[in-house]
Amino acid sequence: MAGHGSKIGFKTEEAIAALMTHRNHDEAAKTLGISPRTLRRWRRQPEFAAAFLLVRKETAQLTNARIQHNSGVAASVLLKQLADPSTPPGVKARVALGLLEITNKSLVSEDLELRIAALEQAGKSQK
Repeated sequence: MAGHGSKIGFKTEEAIAALMTHRNHDEAAKTLGISPRTLRRWRRQPEFAAAFLLVRKETAQLTNARIQHNSGVAASVLLKQLADPSTPPGVKARVALGLLEITNKSLVSEDLELRIAALEQAGKSQK
């Protein structure tokens, strides 16, 4: 969370940690020794909201990195499901659609990256 010299206070850090580790506001507030209403009020404060969003983004990035690291295993499982004659047709259809969607999103993303790189390069050469 926030490091030395951070603008957010210790109580904010504690509240964010509680929100990240408990199932709901009530449990987080109880752990902090405050009312759920107070915790909701804190969440509406711009500085708190920004710090909470940053922690959630960092958590999501770490989670996505773990998923990407293991994506080969996930793809193998899905492809085995498609090839297995005992897999129900409905499951095969959902797996196939999911794989096609991922493939198409990947192609769009790669295309956009190439276009952005070309625009950036063109912008540099015009300077």
